[in-house]
Amino acid sequence: MIDIPSAPTAKEIFDGAWFARGSWVVAGVESIVGWPVRVVEVPFQDRTLYIIPATANTGEYNYNTFPSVAVRLEVGERFEDGQVIISHFLSSLTWVSGQAVQAVNWGGGNLPRPTSGFSGMRTITDHFYYPYLPAPTGNARLALAFYREGLGLNHVAYQCLSFFKILNILHANPKDQIAWINQTIPHICNWEAKQRISLLQQTQNDLGGYLYGSNRCAVAHAGGQPTADPEDPQDLRRLQDDLPLVRALAEYAIEHDFNVKSSATIYREHLYELEGFKGIFGLNRVQTIKDSGTLCEEEWPALPRLSLRLAFHDRYAPCENLTAKVMAVEDGRAKVWCDSEDGLFSIMAGLNFREERLEIDPLNAVTLRDDGSEHAMRLAAAFVKFHRSYFGNGILQVWNAETEVLLGRCDAFLPINADMIATHNYLTEIIRRYEEEADRRAMAG
Repeated sequence: MIDIPSAPTAKEIFDGAWFARGSWVVAGVESIVGWPVRVVEVPFQDRTLYIIPATANTGEYNYNTFPSVAVRLEVGERFEDGQVIISHFLSSLTWVSGQAVQAVNWGGGNLPRPTSGFSGMRTITDHFYYPYLPAPTGNARLALAFYREGLGLNHVAYQCLSFFKILNILHANPKDQIAWINQTIPHICNWEAKQRISLLQQTQNDLGGYLYGSNRCAVAHAGGQPTADPEDPQDLRRLQDDLPLVRALAEYAIEHDFNVKSSATIYREHLYELEGFKGIFGLNRVQTIKDSGTLCEEEWPALPRLSLRLAFHDRYAPCENLTAKVMAVEDGRAKVWCDSEDGLFSIMAGLNFREERLEIDPLNAVTLRDDGSEHAMRLAAAFVKFHRSYFGNGILQVWNAETEVLLGRCDAFLPINADMIATHNYLTEIIRRYEEEADRRAMAG
């Protein structure tokens, strides 16, 4: 049976250690982006933001609060400074999620109290997981702001206008905007946008001129031609049909002209898998490995102790504080042998710099040793728990155990041709047997 997360009570939220006195700014939000069921700390722009769940109207505190974001002000900061930080975060979240996240009320004070009176739909998630949250500056930041504005509006004409504002930042001159649109049209990949392009090309020779005139100008101006009549169904239908294309053009500009990568690009490049290890090896060594496939032994760097962890899970004893050593560098990858201090757990990791892949198989490339002790059985049971959690879409992470810095992460594990319930039950039974054996050894010892 799958446990469906539910909204917490206000008492459960307000009693947390994070709920401390200070100078706070809190934004109540509306969005279909899943909001967590517990307070989550999110680093953004060198600050810590708190993602606060919507609360249920039950318990000692009779509140029904908005899903919220809070930031604690530093000395000398004003309320408006906190609003700006949160707004930048919401625009970044909108960009990576593709869904509007709108601040609908603001509050704060000496405690991070969300606003009560929420009556909207709750979209709940067990985990708030957005490891990529860009924080651009200048015009790129403004482009994200207009993108969030466009997605958050409930009128198609003004949605189109917001997306055109992004193109206007890029090219102030109308002729330049039209030329950019015509140059960009062949690079648009969105399916709905391509369908609209195909249809328009049957009647329009200049798509840039068409969109600029019948879309941007028709919405922004009145009294001349063209003018988008808000009561003309044909005008509204045309704008609605154009919207996927105008949005796709804005997204292309943000990524390729303002250089803010999309979450799809981040996933495709998967540079996060080895990001921290590149710093340890150094750019010159990494490039040598990519170019020649190998690296002379004298150049192998000393590695810190490593910890294998799963996002959103407690730490697993056998996978913590592992000694790590480069054993070979060949075929563009460094092979790293990891050992527990007691020698009962070992795993081989591959740092594939050519393919930008963190190659670890925690299901099969593991050695567990039994020295006959209770401790060995406890570790074995703990690792099978790790195995069970990883099998259930676990997100593998490798941490520097000495500095607590994340060095690399994989995407969620997706089992193929597996009976999830049977596998879960099988692993649970193994855990039970190991724990029983540990208890028996404890009694015998």
